[in-house]
Amino acid sequence: HSYGWNNFGTDAITTHTPNTYPVADTLTVVVNDFCVEEQSIKVIAFYHLDPEVQFSTDVTEGCQPLEVNYNLVSANSKSAIVDFGDGNSETSFSGNHIYNTDGTFDVNLQLLSVNDCPLDTTFPNLVTVFPKPKAAFKVDEQSKSILYPNFIFTDLSTNGNIVDWNWDFELATAVEQNPKFLYPEEAKEYQVKLEVTTDFGCTDSTSQIISVFEDLSIYVPNSFSPNEDGINDVFLPIGQSFDEDKYRFIVFDRWGNIVFDSPSATKGWNGQLNNTGKKMAQGVYLWKLEVVGPVNNLDSKVIKNGHVTLIR
Repeated sequence: HSYGWNNFGTDAITTHTPNTYPVADTLTVVVNDFCVEEQSIKVIAFYHLDPEVQFSTDVTEGCQPLEVNYNLVSANSKSAIVDFGDGNSETSFSGNHIYNTDGTFDVNLQLLSVNDCPLDTTFPNLVTVFPKPKAAFKVDEQSKSILYPNFIFTDLSTNGNIVDWNWDFELATAVEQNPKFLYPEEAKEYQVKLEVTTDFGCTDSTSQIISVFEDLSIYVPNSFSPNEDGINDVFLPIGQSFDEDKYRFIVFDRWGNIVFDSPSATKGWNGQLNNTGKKMAQGVYLWKLEVVGPVNNLDSKVIKNGHVTLIR
């Protein structure tokens, strides 16, 4: 037997079996076994168009997490699978996707035309997601005494190439990586903020609460001269952050006799016996101070002892 195809209305007869045709048409096959009259049969060839694709995104790069809005236009497609390259996919022709991990991603499209013709196409390296930094820092102490509230901050930020540091201490700012800051001598809490930025412009921030606490501070002179010249006439401890209702200051002579005893933080010894009697002789006297106040941020009773020289 021999077979001949009459292709698309022409008179040429070929002797091969066709498999694809560029357009839909009616074909004629002629069968001849050289014994009987030739037979011809008309068949209809259908041409199914491959899906046409137009795919776009509003952004192709950005910081993690990156939201990408996409739009797929394919007039002769009835279904689609959009594979975003990060293990997630969608079946809608338009929508949005959030990349939660950094990296460079291919986007793959799997389409099916209305005539069930498939198309698989990939857009390589379509989306690039830059890593988001992780802001972190430590402070040498979370709380410090009012006597010297100097805090030292150390940057511990990670993830990405960090190029900028912006510190906010509430009272001032700094841009160095590991700054120091001396707060006022005032008991108070402060919020310290740090924002870091990478070379791709990606940012992150964090904050911590630090505090300055009151601390007992007492200074006791080691001499005084009660000669009524208005200069250093009274022997009186000077301090801060103590409870004035729990205060006692006692002065003894060398034999242990009390020559002055006061529960008032504003009343000092004028060099006389109990401040009203005879003038005490020049020499060395012992003293004892009892106060209650914060020590390392805890209320404590403090007893101090020492000596003072009375000069006449």
